[in-house]
Amino acid sequence: MERSGRVRTEGDEIYFEVRGAGEPLLMIPGGNGDAGFYTYVTGILADEYQVITYDRRGNSRSTRNDPQNFEVSQ
Repeated sequence: MERSGRVRTEGDEIYFEVRGAGEPLLMIPGGNGDAGFYTYVTGILADEYQVITYDRRGNSRSTRNDPQNFEVSQ
């Protein structure tokens, strides 16, 4: 299975991609990274896992409406 889309959160849109099936594996890009950073490795991991990648808020295909006003919750 392969799909992509956007989810709206706190007024921003976060772009994501999902590949493969099985146990979910979330790939978190560092710094200004995006889902494209993992293109090669997701092709390999998707044989065993459901690999989820995303573009960080304000990077690539994700938006950031107010860069001074957002929180990261655990």
